[in-house]
Amino acid sequence: MLTAGTKLYETDLFIWFDASQQPTGSDATFRTHDLKALGNTAQTAICSSSFSITEGVGLRNVGAIDAYYNLTGNNGVCWVVAGTGDHFGGGTGTQNDTYFTSGDEITVESWLYLNTNWGTGQLTDGGGSSNMISHRDRCSFRIRHGTTSYFQCGSANMQPDLRNIDGTNYVTDVMSDKWAHYVWRYGDGSVLDESGSDKGDFWINGNKVAGTTQDPNISGIQYFNRLTVNTTNLNYSGNPYSLGTSDRLTGRLGMLRFYKKAIPASAVRANYAGTKARWGL
Repeated sequence: MLTAGTKLYETDLFIWFDASQQPTGSDATFRTHDLKALGNTAQTAICSSSFSITEGVGLRNVGAIDAYYNLTGNNGVCWVVAGTGDHFGGGTGTQNDTYFTSGDEITVESWLYLNTNWGTGQLTDGGGSSNMISHRDRCSFRIRHGTTSYFQCGSANMQPDLRNIDGTNYVTDVMSDKWAHYVWRYGDGSVLDESGSDKGDFWINGNKVAGTTQDPNISGIQYFNRLTVNTTNLNYSGNPYSLGTSDRLTGRLGMLRFYKKAIPASAVRANYAGTKARWGL
C-alpha cells in the first residue's frame, strides 16, 4: 500500500511496523502482530498493550494508505519486541537473543506527526544489562520539544537542540503539527557515507541535521531483549513492561523501520521520497 512503483530499502530490515499494512475491520486495538520481527531469528513480537486495551490509542483511517496510530501522551502505548531470554518471558535477561555482535550497525526510521508542545517522547529504548531497571538507554532516541534531545546508540551520544541547528528551529518549522520523516543511523565505528567524519547521524525529511564522531561500539548493546516504542518511562513494579506515566509522544505514528545496518544516505532520501505522499508532503 505504498505509492505506485515505490520499493523501500529492505536490506537487513530487522523489525518493521506500518499502520497501512494492518488488517481492515472494526478492531482498532493493538494486536500481537502490530510489530513484526524479521529474519531467521528466535525473536517474537510482543505488544505489551494487548494486556490493557484501555489506553486510548487506536488505529485511524483503517485500510487507508495514510493510516496511523494515534498517540495520546500519558495514555500512550509501549510496544515490546522481546527475546526468549528476557524478563518478560520469564528469563534472566542474561541471554543475548537479538544477535547484535561486534561490527553490527543500526538505523531507526519513522514517520511521526508531533502535536505542538509534545514535550518529550521516546521512539525506541533498549539494550543495557541483565538488570531489568537498567535494561534501557543503549538504543535510545528521545525527541524533546523544549530542551536538547538525546540520541544514544551504544557509546555514541548526540544531544542536539532542535530549536536551533544552524539557525533553523526544527521544532516549530519542521516537526510540530505536521508529518515528518525521521532517521537515525549508527555505524560500526566506520565513517558513514555522506557524513563527513560522523559515525552516527540524524536526518529529518531527507536532510541530515546532526551528527557525532563518537564510535557507537554497538557490540556494547548486550542483552538487547527488548525494544520499546513511544516510552521512556516504564513501571518496574510487578510487570516490568507495564506503562509508566511520563515522557510519551503525543501525535501520530505512521511507520517504524529498524535495520541492522546503517542504510546508505541515498536510501534515506529514497525512502522519504517514496513515502512522503502518503502523509501529504
